[in-house]
Amino acid sequence: MKSQWQLLLIAIGLVLITLSPTQSGMYLQIISGLAFIGLGFYLLKKDKKK
Repeated sequence: MKSQWQLLLIAIGLVLITLSPTQSGMYLQIISGLAFIGLGFYLLKKDKKK
């Protein structure tokens, strides 16, 4: 169940990066998308170690 939430974070990050050229705050959305993707990968790796 927890891995679904982590994959959702990664998906949200990818959507933010994909839609960033159409928005006014392009660089802010790219940075926040990368942050969501990084957090999702971090949490996935953290759970796999347990």
